Amino acid sequence: MSSYGSTAPKRTATPPTSSLASSLPIKPSSSAASLTPDDLVITTTVSPPPLSSVPGVAGGLPAGNIAGMGGAGLGAQPSVNTLDEPVLETLLRDLRRIWHKILQVLRPGSQPAADVLREWDLWGPLLLCLGLATRLSLTAPSDQSSNVFTQVFAAVWIGSAIVTLNAQLLGGRISFLQSVCVLSYCLFPLLAASVVSLLVPSIIIRGIFVAVAVWWSAVASLSFLSDARLENRRLLAVYPMMLFYVFLGWEVLISKSLFG
Repeated sequence: MSSYGSTAPKRTATPPTSSLASSLPIKPSSSAASLTPDDLVITTTVSPPPLSSVPGVAGGLPAGNIAGMGGAGLGAQPSVNTLDEPVLETLLRDLRRIWHKILQVLRPGSQPAADVLREWDLWGPLLLCLGLATRLSLTAPSDQSSNVFTQVFAAVWIGSAIVTLNAQLLGGRISFLQSVCVLSYCLFPLLAASVVSLLVPSIIIRGIFVAVAVWWSAVASLSFLSDARLENRRLLAVYPMMLFYVFLGWEVLISKSLFG
């Protein structure tokens, strides 16, 4: 029997807990008795690795033709990807650039030298060198044709390298390939004079054309190399350049004509 005013203790049923909840260590606290199995939710947060650590991705952008992306999605026009365009279109574009540089040689000073030197290439110089060497070997004796071709081809590249090295040793601020490109493009007047010499047998007329071509090549080279900043040593750089063009002009002058 119970005394007056006493109450019987209430028995609270404990809900069954799962094996996961029972295996987790829970510190006893004031709110531990109110936890249910649904409250024991384990969340896992996975942070993605930085883009710089992913292979093939550099600086947050996919590796490859980054310039071709051109800020896609920002309203910018993507640049032309030469890997996807036809081969003929690529060749025609390169030929147009070569012709544009030849026009700059024919009109010295029509465009700032820095703009021409900034877009240097070696395809144009190679074509001009092959054209001049082939032209001079056509009228050479049959037993000396290959020797003439080799001599002219080597003279163009070795001579351009020597003139460029001389300008750099004098303090000229121009890269090696830029100078070789300019000196070789300026061979176009001599190539034109060699074609005239092929058709004109008179040595006097040929001499006039060759002299004009040598002068034109030298003037065009000086206009392009004016940004080399040679200052008071320009004469030391011009002298080997003139020897380079005079030697090639002499080769053109002594070559035979088809009519004499």
